[in-house]
Amino acid sequence: MPIEGDCKEIGSMLLKHASKGMAWAQVYVGNKYFNGVNGFDLGKEKGLRLIEESADQRDPDGLFEMALTCKERTLERNESRYMHYLKEAADLGQQDAQEELATAYNRRNNE
Repeated sequence: MPIEGDCKEIGSMLLKHASKGMAWAQVYVGNKYFNGVNGFDLGKEKGLRLIEESADQRDPDGLFEMALTCKERTLERNESRYMHYLKEAADLGQQDAQEELATAYNRRNNE
C-alpha cells in the first residue's frame, strides 16, 4: 500500500475508486504518483497512465492534466497534443484550461 500515516484510509479509498475506472479518482491519484507526494511512491509512468485513462473518459481535469503533460511534464514537448487536450478541457468547462487557452491564444496573436 503506497499510503502511510493519517492519509492511509483516504488513499486506500481513492485507489479503490481509481481502479474501478472513476475518472476523477484516476486523475487525482495519477498526479500523486507522478509527483510522489502525499504518501504515494514516485511513479511517473503509473501516474501518466492514470491521468491518460481519465482523459480518455473525457474528464475535464484529466484532459487538462494531459495538456500540461504534453506541455511541460514530458521529455518531448508536443504542441499539437497540448492544444488538443487543452481545447477539449476548456470546451467541457474546466476553468484552468479556459484561462490557459486564452493565454495561449494571446501569446500567438502577439508573436
